[in-house]
Amino acid sequence: MNVQEELLREKIDPWLTEANLSALATEALGEKTQCRNPVVLTGGCWNRVVSATVDDGAKSLVFKITPKVGDADLRREFEVLRYFRTRTSLPVPEVYLVELSGERVPGSVLVMEKVPGSTLEELNHGFNDEERDSVSTEIAEHVADLHTHQGAGFGGLELSDQERAPTWPDFWMPRFDKTVVETQEKRRDLDHLLNGIRDIRDAIPGLLNIGLRGALTHYDIWGGNVMVARSADAGRPYVSGYLDAFGYYADYAREISSMFGLGGQRFMDIYKRRHGLDETFEVRHDIYSLKMSLQMACMYPDAARPVDLASQFLARFRSYLESH
Repeated sequence: MNVQEELLREKIDPWLTEANLSALATEALGEKTQCRNPVVLTGGCWNRVVSATVDDGAKSLVFKITPKVGDADLRREFEVLRYFRTRTSLPVPEVYLVELSGERVPGSVLVMEKVPGSTLEELNHGFNDEERDSVSTEIAEHVADLHTHQGAGFGGLELSDQERAPTWPDFWMPRFDKTVVETQEKRRDLDHLLNGIRDIRDAIPGLLNIGLRGALTHYDIWGGNVMVARSADAGRPYVSGYLDAFGYYADYAREISSMFGLGGQRFMDIYKRRHGLDETFEVRHDIYSLKMSLQMACMYPDAARPVDLASQFLARFRSYLESH
């Protein structure tokens, strides 16, 4: 058990009673509310994420709780989700309350609706081809529509134009450099690969100059963050919500590069009809995929595929540079 888990068990778990959650839900919803059957959900490493049914069980709430008082990350998540709900068509959980004072819970808490269904990662293997195509189509339409929203600068949607990074390389390159350093520290066996990346590093920023306005992105769309449910009438699967939205103005190609198989050919065909691709999309996609492959190589040191992919993306980038 890690230190954070020990802290959650000691500080948060004893507080998770029906009475305490009911009082918090009453404040969040603005009416007398009874919570029943609290269940700790998986997936929270730094927070305790709990669901509970409300009143007659027709609705459920999620309580995302951290032992840190004044948690700015929860405040930001509340603002990002509220923005997506009111200003875009991307389905995300409705948020009801963020409480950071430490007076109502032993830390900070975000209260939101529980999105129906299960993650696409869990369900995808059980879909037939028609169902899989239907979900892929819906994701492509959601993402293409989201990317039509643009803002000045690059970074969080909660920031003013002046507070965001003025150019995309200003925002993204420090993250790339940090990943290279972390890979060097964690994977001493990848020196040859990393030396090759350092050789081409200075050629990257010029290719990332995409202008002064970024597309609004979720920034972490993958199968574990896409919720899918079935309609009550025909049982058709549909995307019921997207979880863990970062809400960054960014390069739209960065979003697509990190979708872990969701951005397949059907997705791309639909996306291109709705949004279009610029002429350097492919090479930027390879650059972002190279970074993601390095991160996967650190997360899964026994897996050969992330290293193979990183080598392939590096080779493709070198080939691009030689031909241009």
